[in-house]
Amino acid sequence: MLMLLLMVVLTVALSHGLVEPLTALLRPVFNLSWLGWGLVGLLAWLLAGGGPGSSAAPGESADPPTDQG
Repeated sequence: MLMLLLMVVLTVALSHGLVEPLTALLRPVFNLSWLGWGLVGLLAWLLAGGGPGSSAAPGESADPPTDQG
């Protein structure tokens, strides 16, 4: 009976120590009110044409000019 009481107290202590702070941290992520602004930002990033692997603009070379003379 004493072991059962110890397990209950340990479970409640872990709940207060771990689960409650995690729910406070993760609540804004699952709120989804930020989703509209996230999609606007993603759309702006896609329309800007930037990002990894993007090529140089027309008329610009990736390498600096070398002196051939």
